[in-house]
Amino acid sequence: MPFTITVLFQELRRYFPVVALVGPRQAGKTKLARAEFPDCPYLYLVTQLRPWHENFGKRLIKAPKLYFTDTGLLCWLLGIESPAHLSTHAQRGAIFENWAVTEALKSFRNRGEEPNLHFWRDQAGLEIDLLHVRGSRLHALEVKSGATIAADWFKGLRKFAGLAGAELERSTLLFGGSGSHAHQGVEVRSWDSRWMDEI
Repeated sequence: MPFTITVLFQELRRYFPVVALVGPRQAGKTKLARAEFPDCPYLYLVTQLRPWHENFGKRLIKAPKLYFTDTGLLCWLLGIESPAHLSTHAQRGAIFENWAVTEALKSFRNRGEEPNLHFWRDQAGLEIDLLHVRGSRLHALEVKSGATIAADWFKGLRKFAGLAGAELERSTLLFGGSGSHAHQGVEVRSWDSRWMDEI
């Protein structure tokens, strides 16, 4: 069944060199774009994060997540004109997560290491934004754009720790504020710390 937005895409393509598709994660935006524009070259403006396959007895999301490799370009495509505009933008959390994932990938590659990074999400919505897998050991990283830590930010990490058990070596909460410390077994790292060297 063809997408109903096909005609609009073809019209936009005639007038604009770049079209940004925004919407819920894992909504099929990439599949839609590839289906409608099969002759357009793939420019590697996005990178893919595959889901971790371990199910811990739960049904999992198995589709990969895509991230822009350049968050500056992403902000421009979304019409974000300044840091002040970004701080109130509806996609701020997703952009911050995108930035964290690409910084982690770059950190591994700059060290000459191939990153074994994934995400984990079950059908109920429990998600770990970034999961570093080292053999049978896991390091879970949750990403929050807020500057003030909230108690519910640790909920996903605690639930995942219960599911992963001894396989979970470390849990980290990366946030948009300042200061780093430990909180009930979770390492809390600010966005401007050297957190990417610790995963």
